[in-house]
Amino acid sequence: MPSTMRAVPATPALWLLMTIALAMSGCAGPAARRYEDPAARLLAAEKVPPGADAFKGVGRLRLLRDGGATSGRAAWVAAPPDRLRMELLYSAGPAAKVATDGQWLYIVSHADGGFYRRRGENPSLSRLVSVPMGIEALISLLSGRLPIPGFHRAWTEGHGGAVALQRWAKVVARLYPDESGRRVAMMERFNASENLQWRARLSDWRKVAGGELPFRIGVTDGAGDGFELTIERCWPAPDVDPAIFTLSPP
Repeated sequence: MPSTMRAVPATPALWLLMTIALAMSGCAGPAARRYEDPAARLLAAEKVPPGADAFKGVGRLRLLRDGGATSGRAAWVAAPPDRLRMELLYSAGPAAKVATDGQWLYIVSHADGGFYRRRGENPSLSRLVSVPMGIEALISLLSGRLPIPGFHRAWTEGHGGAVALQRWAKVVARLYPDESGRRVAMMERFNASENLQWRARLSDWRKVAGGELPFRIGVTDGAGDGFELTIERCWPAPDVDPAIFTLSPP
């Protein structure tokens, strides 16, 4: 007897639902989830590619604000789900350092010698890049994971269109497939009023440590403020010293 999976066409929406299933292993959310496509239930046992526990990377960074752009470079260590160290450099020299150890957010500004420390889980990046994205979402993207929020239902909006994720009666996110239908080209995240919080465009996916990472990441809010990151190099970082995820006053 032919299997159920062979009877289901490999549409872009189905591939995208597979991507969601791959991302779900590290995401917290409601225990009960329903998929409009029955075949998607078969994807629940899929696992995230092995990858690595932490990644180091270097690349070019553009900060977008009020129609203008500031270009520089960035170097980072990202360790999901909640640890990050990033250093920003402009042509004049070091600009800032940002770190989080899962409990505290640290910011050092070399421009004015300022030091900022705030306690809290998953702090927002709005103080840095004017986008209300939690820092854990950025860490996920830098590690080849999708920051999928908790949801109850997932369905496709139109033939081959976006996959909408709903929690209770609200759409919390939409994921748009690329031309192949196998990867996410864009993700939108919404607040409790279903207003856009941020939009992430992902492209130039490459294999790293048994998984895949997007080497071009662009994140903006509804006004177009945000950042663009072009990764030049990225590699696994085993045995990372936890001390690098904290900062002290300059």
